[in-house]
Amino acid sequence: MLEFIQDNIQPYFNYWVYVILMMIGLWATIAKNNLIKKLIGMSIFQTAIILFYVSVGVKGEGSKIPIVNPYTEAKSAEVVGADQHGEHGAKGGGEKYIVEPDNYANPLPHVLMLTAIVVGVATLGVALAVVQMLFKVFGTLEEDEILALIQPPQMSDQFPILIVLAPLFGAVIIGLVGSRDHRVCMPVVLVALFTSLFAVIGTLTQVLETGPVDYFVGGWEPGKMAPGIHGPVEIAKGFGIQLRVDTLNGFLLLAIAIVSIFVSIFSIRRVNQKAASKTPQFYTLYLLLCVGLFGMTITGDAFNLFVLVEVTSLTSYALIAMGSKRRGTMAAFNYILMGTVGASFYLLGVGYLYLQTGSLNMAHIQEVLAANDFEIGRSKPVMVAFILIMVGIWIKMAFFPLYGWLPNAYS
Repeated sequence: MLEFIQDNIQPYFNYWVYVILMMIGLWATIAKNNLIKKLIGMSIFQTAIILFYVSVGVKGEGSKIPIVNPYTEAKSAEVVGADQHGEHGAKGGGEKYIVEPDNYANPLPHVLMLTAIVVGVATLGVALAVVQMLFKVFGTLEEDEILALIQPPQMSDQFPILIVLAPLFGAVIIGLVGSRDHRVCMPVVLVALFTSLFAVIGTLTQVLETGPVDYFVGGWEPGKMAPGIHGPVEIAKGFGIQLRVDTLNGFLLLAIAIVSIFVSIFSIRRVNQKAASKTPQFYTLYLLLCVGLFGMTITGDAFNLFVLVEVTSLTSYALIAMGSKRRGTMAAFNYILMGTVGASFYLLGVGYLYLQTGSLNMAHIQEVLAANDFEIGRSKPVMVAFILIMVGIWIKMAFFPLYGWLPNAYS
């Protein structure tokens, strides 16, 4: 036992100490419940690693700083160059001395560890700032108490946003991969649309059981507390983007999902016959069209409705122009002109509403307009806003008598 200690532990005693410190730091980082104790464990772990690598650069007790001085270095037995250039060459500046690398410490680990120390201090500073913010928000530094206050989101809670994101990511995948292999387009389209259908069914089930479902993108739910510069602040209404599903638009989402799947299946033969070379472009635009249709139906924000209407319109312009008939391009051009006019009217109306209500959230706008016995709701600017919005929507939907662009675009 004594021999084992002398042979394996005593010569490497410092390395054993570093390993033990690393294990202690790692254990504290993982096992401790207090956030400050976790940071102390992380610092011990980082320090042990730095000391370990610094020790690697030391070759022995007689190792020196790696600054080579030929005048103080012990001369080798032979002068290199004398045999090649003669005595004259040796005296003429051809002297070279053999340097023993074992006599010097390796500087590279020390340089690397200086960088590691800077990064470690910066990381610790950021971690302390995060811990301070957590303490302001939750009033505790115990991990289990913080986790108890945070309700982990369930998969079913993400169904509303998944309805829109599934075809969006599908369009991105087809745009990146579809041009190389057209065979991946249809499977990606079907997976994306069936994912949206699954999310629609799940959301509609929740609506029928518990009532309307509200989803706030990024977790900006009104009434909740969010970290601020001077402490936690309450999130105001209309601050974040809201998605809302009730019984009416829930069944409309279901209809859009089912019809979009049937249209994509029906399009296989038509696309191969009419525009086989444009298959990736067609299905990319088609999925983006579905994104716009889903988003228009589910959004609870007036400005996001404008954005999603324009997503639907832009993809429709391109799909019409891709048709095999030459008049399709002219029909798309007329559609662009009328669609832009309609979108402009709608955007003007939303701007007037925002000036009067200070919000873009549809539910919050309704509350503001209905307050004080419709004092704001009956004002002339609000009436003008609704007229502008209705004109824009009539043009977009081709209601009589604003349907001049429709026959050519559809035929």
